[in-house]
This record gives sequence, C-alpha cells and structure tokens, in this order.
Amino acid sequence: MKLRIILVFSIYLISHSLFAQYVISIDAVILDKTNNKPIPFAFVSFKEKAIKTIANKEGEFLLNFEEAFINKVDLVEFSAYGYETQEVNIDQLYRLLKNSSKIYLKPITTSSIKNKIGKSASKDKLNGRVTSNNLPLQGVSVKVKNTLTESKTDFDGNFSINANDGDVIIFEFLGMKSKEVLVKSDILKIELETSAEILDEVTLIGKSKKEETIDLGQNVKKNFDAIGTSINTIKSEDIKSHYYDLSDLLLGRFAALNHSREASINNLQGKIFDIDGMIFTGTDIPPIDPQNIQSLTILTSLASTTKYGSLGRGGVIIIRTKTASGGKAEPKKPSALVTGNDYEEQVQSIEALNLKPDYLQTFLNAKTFEEAKQVYKTLKLAKDNLSVAFYLEAAEYFLNWDQDYAIDTFNYIEDLAKDNAKALKSLAFKYESLNMLEKARLVYQRITLLRPTDAQSYRDLALIYVSTGYYNEAMRLYKQMLSNSIKGVDFSGLQQPITDELMHLLATHRSKVDYTDIPADVLATKFKQDLRIVFEWNDPNAEFELQFVNPQKKFFKWAHTKFDNRERMLDEIKKGYTTEAYIIDDADAGEWIINIEALGETPDINPNYLKYTIYKNYGLPNETKTVKVIQLESITQKVTLDKFMYE
Repeated sequence: MKLRIILVFSIYLISHSLFAQYVISIDAVILDKTNNKPIPFAFVSFKEKAIKTIANKEGEFLLNFEEAFINKVDLVEFSAYGYETQEVNIDQLYRLLKNSSKIYLKPITTSSIKNKIGKSASKDKLNGRVTSNNLPLQGVSVKVKNTLTESKTDFDGNFSINANDGDVIIFEFLGMKSKEVLVKSDILKIELETSAEILDEVTLIGKSKKEETIDLGQNVKKNFDAIGTSINTIKSEDIKSHYYDLSDLLLGRFAALNHSREASINNLQGKIFDIDGMIFTGTDIPPIDPQNIQSLTILTSLASTTKYGSLGRGGVIIIRTKTASGGKAEPKKPSALVTGNDYEEQVQSIEALNLKPDYLQTFLNAKTFEEAKQVYKTLKLAKDNLSVAFYLEAAEYFLNWDQDYAIDTFNYIEDLAKDNAKALKSLAFKYESLNMLEKARLVYQRITLLRPTDAQSYRDLALIYVSTGYYNEAMRLYKQMLSNSIKGVDFSGLQQPITDELMHLLATHRSKVDYTDIPADVLATKFKQDLRIVFEWNDPNAEFELQFVNPQKKFFKWAHTKFDNRERMLDEIKKGYTTEAYIIDDADAGEWIINIEALGETPDINPNYLKYTIYKNYGLPNETKTVKVIQLESITQKVTLDKFMYE
C-alpha cells in the first residue's frame, strides 16, 4: 500500500485595519494517513512568492498571508521528504478545504532503484547492547559490513539495526578494538576491549600521575587522582621547543577551551590568568615564554574556579614558572630553536594535486553525453559495493552535461543513503558547495529525523533555514538551542558557534524575525567579525590535523586525533557535534595559509568528508562566503586547503 499524507486545516479570517486588508492564517498539522502520526518538516509555500513556511518536528505549521497579495491562479505547493510535490491554485485550495479536509501527497516510487551499495533484500530487526568492562557504551558505531546500513548505541548502550542471519556486523568506538560479529540470532551482547595503543598511553599517564600534584591556585595543591574532569594540565617536559608563545601552547591543546567557546586565533576571551599568584584579566594573552613554564593548568568547573570569585566564571588558566618555583629556566636557545614554529615548508595546494579517482578520468574522457552515461552504467554494473564517493563524483560530473540527469543521480544517492546519517551529511556538504541549498535543506531535515539527539542536527538545520530564507523557523531553533531546551539534546559543545550564528541572523535579518526572549548581550546592535572560518566533518571519529600560518609565517596546529584530542572526540560522540570554528579579527595584515593532513584509517564505502567555509566581513552587508568540500581519505599528504589575504 502506498503511503499518503493528510493535511487537516483550520482557517481563520482576521480583519485588520492596516491597509484595510484581510490576513489569512492557515493553522495546520500534517499527518501520515497510514498511522495518523505527524509528518515533520513538510514544506508549504506559494510559488514565485516570498510566502512560505516549514512544519516543525511535530508536523505543525502556521502560514500567514495578506489576501490582497494573492491571485486566484497563484499556486500553493505542498511537499515532504520522500513524497511527490503537490500543487494547487489558491482557488482550488479554498474549494478543497470547503469540501474535504484532506490533501494527499504520493510517495516517490523507488521500486525501480536497485541498491548497488549492499544487499537490497528486506532485513529483519537486530537488537543488542554494547558494553566495556560491563558498563554501557554510548555512541558506538554499528554497521552491516559492505552496506550503508548503520546505527549507533544510545545512552544505555542499546542499538537496533536491520540485518539478517549471515550478515557481518562491525562495532567501532574511539579507543576500542573494533569487532566483527556474524549474525546468528536476533539479539547480540557485545563486549569491546580497549585498544592496545590507547591502553599503553593510559598506563604511562597513570604512572606519571601517582606521585605528582597540581597547583590549583590560591595555595591549593591536589594529587592528580583527586582532580575532576574539568581540569587539564601539562608539565614543563611536555612543552617542546617549537612552542614560541603562549597562544601556540594553548590553542588546540585543551578540549575545554574549544568546548566552551568559538576559538579565536588572536585571543581567549572570558578567561583569567593566574601567573605565579598574580591575576591577569582582559582579552590579550600575557607575553610569557613557554620555555619558562613549570606547569600550566586550566580550571573550567564551577567548583574549581569558585575561589577566584566572579573573575573566574569563564575559567582560569594557572601558570607556575620555573623561576618562581625554584626551578631553572631553560637557557635561551638559538633563534632557530626558539622560533621552532617558523613555517618553512613547501606544501602543494589541494587544487594542484590530482585527487580525482581513476574512474572519474574515464568520465572525463567521454566525448558526448551518451558516452558519459554509458560509462556510468558500465561502472555501476562492473563494480560491487560502489562507494558514496563514486555517486557524488558522478552526479557532480553530470552537471556539466545535463542538469536533469545529474539531479536524478543525486536522488539515487538520497535513496541509497536514506537511513545513513553520515552518508547523507556528505551529500548535504556537496549540495552546499554547489549552491543547491533547497536540496541541502531536505537532506538536513532527514538527518535530524535520523539523529534526533545529536546537537549538530539542529544547528545544521537552523543554518540551512537561514540560507534558504526561513528566518523565523531558524530563530525558533536558535532560541531552543541557546536555552538548551530540546529534550535529550546537549548543546554545550556548540554554544559559541550557535551564539555567533544567532547574532549574525539578528545583524542581517532582525526585521524578519521574532527576537523576544533573546538575552540582551546577544541582541547587541553591532556585530561583525573580519573573518570566520568553520570546519565541519561527517563523522566524529574522522582524524585530521589543521595547520594555520599567519602573515609572520608562524604556525600553530589543531589536531582532531585520538591521541592529541581524545577528550574532545569523546565529547563529540556523546553530544553529537562535529564543528570547529575560528575567528580572525583585528590581526596583522597579510597572507594566511591553512593546511590540512588526513590521518587515521580509511573507511571503505562511506568515506569521511570535511566541509570548509570561510566568511569574509562576517555580519556586514558586503559579506562573502566560500564553501569547499573534500574527501579526507583522498589526501595522502599535507596540502594547502586555502590561502587568503587579511587586510
């Protein structure tokens, strides 16, 4: 039986004295006819007019319009993910609502689509639980081998996935040995073990902690074992010679700094410094030589910063120098060592490298559209388990030949990956880079349904709503995220990016949104950031390293790896976010360089993608935006992702 959607309408005519016109208010809920459940994120709009709205996750929407602006022949469009678009003119809509409360949308037929990625046969439901040391593991990746069928464990370690007897299920989690299990029953109990390399690291750190204490400021010292998770520290032996100044040492080193705020390359706002008992406030980083540091500790929890009063509410960075602690300061090294973060590499640009796969060259050799289609069909038949990357490259390639055929290929990917949030994220990235924003919006809505407890889902949805002109819908989401009021979702890992994006919405579209209940500091009338750089990736387990080079040819790195930033990655898995943003503001003029290096293992059919967005004059009328999308595994060496001038 085909699925249908029922739209149940109630219409109110409200008389207004303004311009002596009537405002029509359509208050509706969209329901699935087969089960009477609400259909989320349905789209309702007048074609060729700026009157539109989107239903919320509960299927409810409100559409207001002035009757005088609408003609009888104007078309109203109804659509939802997975359904054919329905169009009626306003006169027909009035008649329909008079005689019937139901408007039907037909589901898109997919019977002709054969799944070339994995098995197309119907699957049974497989349930199970994943633990480590008999404790539940949240966020474990659970997937059927050689398919796009994936799931992940919930807070209690439970999972549910479509699989049949004989399928192989792969279980993966950061810092754990992956495990493959042959399905023989409909219930699995999986115990994961800590990876040997992670275990070695933990053991070594554990040994160093037993007899050491940390200076917590105000003459308080504690043993490592008594310290909570909101404290991070490094000792002098961890500070290598290439750290030239304090900002190099701080940025990217501690997950706590990145969780609480959007990273700025030039300052750390909101935190205070306690250097040998002296308190430093303000936005500038004290000019202290990292080679004279005995220990550096960051306090972020309320309990650990209380002793500093209101000054410590944003966190405290405690530094004890070798001079003050009675130790020996390192003698001044030759300038080449002191400036060990001098950028002297010769790195190729990502455009200069031939990162395209061999099969794409076969496409490029085609002389006609028909020849290109034949190549595509031949490759699909010749290769089993073609990857997401193949279809994304093919669809983008066909844009050069035929728009409709390219869209059909993109739709094919959407169907293949309809239940795979990671693959859909790759597709959404590609849509954004090609400025196919309405297509991206539909995909981000689908991801929100698949990952309703991931903070990233709602942030991405709000951002794409702004890009496609749904400002009030975006504002409603931003309010919920800012107040952390969506049940079961923790937005603490994205608070600063969310705040900046909300302030940007207010700076550019204040007159179009309802900004009641927004905090006064967010409602600041002046908002601008010279450059905003945002990195997003489709999998919290993706490993890569970013290198920023300033106009003085000094560099610092931010590593997203299990060894350098494991705490951050675990936080991403738990809370469901994959974004890192940087601000370059009031910096020295000149050329900046951003390099990237992909690390870690290479997924087979569902690769890791990274989206890079740079905003210039962010929040100003002359703002520009550039989006790049790269497949991380295609980068076999460090490459230059971008170069730009800061003026």
